[in-house]
Formats: sequence, C-alpha cells, structure tokens
Amino acid sequence: MKLNILFVDDEANVINGLKRMLRTLKENWEFFFAESGQEALEIMKQTQISVVVSDMRMPNMNGAELLEIVKEKYPSTIRIILSGQSNEELALKSTRSAHKFISKPVQPEILKQTIKQSYELHEFFNDENLRKVINGINRLPSLPKTYLEIENELGKESFSLQRVVEIINNDPIMSAKILQVVNSAFFGIAQNITNIEQAVNLIGTYTIKSLIIYVQVFKSFEGNKYVEQLLTNIWEHSLAVAKNAKKIATTLGINKKDVEAAYMAGLLHDIGKILILSSAIYHKDIFEEMDSNGLTYNDAEQEVLGTSHSDVGGYLLRLWGLPEIVVEAVLQHQDIVRFGNENIDVLVAVYFANIFANVPKEEAMNTDKIDYEFVRENGFENKLSEIIDLCYN
Repeated sequence: MKLNILFVDDEANVINGLKRMLRTLKENWEFFFAESGQEALEIMKQTQISVVVSDMRMPNMNGAELLEIVKEKYPSTIRIILSGQSNEELALKSTRSAHKFISKPVQPEILKQTIKQSYELHEFFNDENLRKVINGINRLPSLPKTYLEIENELGKESFSLQRVVEIINNDPIMSAKILQVVNSAFFGIAQNITNIEQAVNLIGTYTIKSLIIYVQVFKSFEGNKYVEQLLTNIWEHSLAVAKNAKKIATTLGINKKDVEAAYMAGLLHDIGKILILSSAIYHKDIFEEMDSNGLTYNDAEQEVLGTSHSDVGGYLLRLWGLPEIVVEAVLQHQDIVRFGNENIDVLVAVYFANIFANVPKEEAMNTDKIDYEFVRENGFENKLSEIIDLCYN
C-alpha cells in the first residue's frame, strides 16, 4: 500500500514546484495537493492521509490551525510544518500540533528524506495495538521549540555556542529547570552552576538537548495529582539510568558522540511510560491489573495494551527524527535481543543501566532480569562485574 501524503500551500507556484520535485517518487508514494486548509480537510474526509505537510502562513486558516484540527480528527496522521516565515506567535502555537518542521525554501533531498522517514514510521506504526495506544493519547507532545532552534544552530558550518546559550536563556522556565537538574546530586558536579553558559560548557550540548526534551515532556503532563508522584519517580529513575549509561558507555571505550547518545537514550528510555500514564483510562486499567493479579508494571502494561512503553517511546522519538541510535536503544532497553546488534555498546549501556537501577546491589549479579545468554554471546561476561560496580558507585 502506498503512503498517502498531502501538501498544503496557498501559492500555486509552490504547489507546482512540489509536484515537479516529487515526480520521481510517485512509484512508492501517492501525493495530494491543496491550496487551503479547508480544501485539505475535504481531501482528508475522502482519503486516508498518512502525512500532512502544510505551509505556515495561509489566509483564513494558517498551518498551525489546520494541524490542530488534523490532530483532533485524525490523531494518527503525521503532521509537518513547512515554513519560511519567522513569526514567534505562530511558531509557538504550531509546537502544540506539528511533529516536524521543514524550512522554506525546501531542499529536495531534505524533503525526500523527511518523506522516507515518515514512510518508515508509518510501517512501524502498522502494529494494531501500538496504533490503538497512540491514538488513545490525546496530548502526544511535539519536539520542543528550544531543541529545534539549538539543532538548527549546531547544524551550521560555523555554529556559535554563545548563540546556543542565548536560545536556552530565551526560555526562562526551561533554563531554571535545567539549572535545577544540573545542580542535583545526579550530576555530582562539585561547583554550583549558576548560569546556562556554565552548564553548556560543563556537560555539553548533547546532554542539554536531552534535558530540554525530557523537561518539556515531563512538564506537559504535570497537573494530574494522581500521576504526579509517579512522574517524579520516573524522572528520578531516568536521570539515574542516563548517568550510569554514560559511565558504562565510557568504560566500553566508544566514541564521545555515542557516549552522549547513551546518555540521551538513558534519559528518554521511559518516555513512553509517561505518555501512557498521561491517559486516565490506561493508567487506571494497568494499576487495576497490577492489584488484582499481582503483576509487575511491565507485565500489566503488556496485558492491558498489548504493547510496551518501549515501543510507544520509540515511536515518538522516531516521529521527532531523533538519531536512530537513540531510538533503537529506547526500543530495546527491556529486551535487547529483539533486534539486530548494531551500535551494541550503546544498547548494552542503556540496557544494563536500566536493570541495575531497579535491583539492589547484593542481587545484581544473580538477578533474573539479565539475559545471560546474550551476555555470553556478545562477549560482555568479563565486563559484567565492572559494569555493576560502576552502577552502584
């Protein structure tokens, strides 16, 4: 089945340019075009659209307003903003409804790559249970605007760390939360960090980006008193896993970029759990299953949903276009042998960091949570004691 993609732009010459650009891709994808938000919604009534790519500035109904309606009526549709306009108010509004952003004038290869990623995501989303769970989460968050601005800056040939600091400082709530986290016991930094520039210089941009994502997602689900304590527990657990994943990855001798990826994956490994707990129906049924049948959270989750928070989290991060190494580590943090063994050291770092965050030290070597067959087959048997020591120091 072809992937149906709808482009929306009020300028006819832009639509014609897109048609020419995408002509070579018609074999695998079906393209639809609309010149207004209303026309786009009419098309969506008649056709199951998998991806909507909308211009931001349009008369009567702008791109953010269109995607807000799409989000409500067709929650499984991937929503992308295509914009060359710099408008702070519209940009902020669109972060509530758009999953991805593409700058105009769009480069053909970037557009094709985005479509390709969307197709792969659509294939991943074909699992019926996962589709049901995602559709049941009515506040699937967008990638934070602050993160996107930092990504854009770091993507420049001559990027400025000072500009990165300015971007974060323009979001005072995020800045305050980052400083709170950086000064917590989890980082173990001897000095007191008083500003974002110090934080960026000490822990690096990759870690800062990780914190921005987690803080934003965590914050978007606060307010429900029933789950607030659970969210706090997940937050503390995730920070501990991130810290230990980074230590393990460093000990395994992998490159700096992959060590940072291990940290990001450790911090985000339970992001799917946060999304699931944001749904009153889901968390009520899961906890009832735990109480009635004495199941662990993970077993109850599987019983109720037919899928796992690993898959839900992996879906969201892949939707956002995060590095595949991070997505794979999140997908595999509970069951590392489900997929191939690429980037094995990053996967192992997150896998063990998660296990030992939940197991007392005296039980660490003998816990049934470790897949010892996997450990032996992949040559980690001699490193296991060292990994355990790292996680409890």
